[in-house]
Amino acid sequence: RRLSFATPFWHPEAMDQSCLGAEADLPQWKYSLLLRDDTRALLENYYSREHLDRIFARLTIPPTTTIRAQTLRISAGDLLDLLGLEHAHLDSLFPDEVIQIPIQGPLHRSYIRNGRSLPKVWLERVCGEAVLRGAHAFAPGVQGAELSLRKEHQVAVFIDVGGTMTRGATKSEELETVFIGNGVAEMDRDQLFGPRQHRRGLAIRMTERVFESPALQGVHPDLMFLQ
Repeated sequence: RRLSFATPFWHPEAMDQSCLGAEADLPQWKYSLLLRDDTRALLENYYSREHLDRIFARLTIPPTTTIRAQTLRISAGDLLDLLGLEHAHLDSLFPDEVIQIPIQGPLHRSYIRNGRSLPKVWLERVCGEAVLRGAHAFAPGVQGAELSLRKEHQVAVFIDVGGTMTRGATKSEELETVFIGNGVAEMDRDQLFGPRQHRRGLAIRMTERVFESPALQGVHPDLMFLQ
């Protein structure tokens, strides 16, 4: 299903096929930005189509994670060693202060296990964007879940991109959703939406993401700042 927005958002064009096929036979995912026709036409008045395509291709990837060292307490180089993160490196322009961590992806992920789909969970957009940046999903950000959801189940995680899902929904037919990874449920469905619901705490612990990014919130807050 193709999505259309006034503002750009990445969309896996081959997502339906990749998730319904065999796990060992996933096609190449292709991501593209889809704009309203009038928005694209306006931009093409100022830029060539080839130039816009290059810009849009880059915008399909979440931005690099940037860290600034608290240089009164630690150098960027020592902080880099302390974090020990794969792919992290000192910034070429500000190596004394800044560390860059490129996002890894898109990665091939499937929510099919033994020929069947994992139970599906849908996140509201802000929560989903945080997951793309390395966070886990917390209860306030869960918008819907299939009836079969139970604690400790493996689940497939989607973003309700259009923001039209009714809270507590059990399916997403005809809605604009995008698969962003798999995780393990830390709550039953009725804890999220039922009579004993409590909208606090960790709901989904992410184990696989389409885009991998380290979760750094609260990590060495006295030594670094997330930018």
